[in-house]
Amino acid sequence: MPPTENEVDAFADPSPTTELFEEVAVRRFVSDHALSTDSLIGLLRTYSNHRALPPRRRAALLREVRQFVQEELGGHVVERFVTTLWVGRKRRGQ
Repeated sequence: MPPTENEVDAFADPSPTTELFEEVAVRRFVSDHALSTDSLIGLLRTYSNHRALPPRRRAALLREVRQFVQEELGGHVVERFVTTLWVGRKRRGQ
């Protein structure tokens, strides 16, 4: 299961105010993207650490991933993206 929005909070700076900005607010936008088995395998083929594997080893890895996704995850995976936007008003005189 992808992390919840609150679980991602650990990556945010707890005090976003600076000398240059005031009224700083943090906004988060969450989006889930479902990938079919074929889409996931295609994506994994683009990762440099997968591309660097010897061809037989890479093929075995992708075969195992395909089997796992098909048998254990119902043929798809969900990627969760959390985009954090920091919004602030420039302090007067800056």
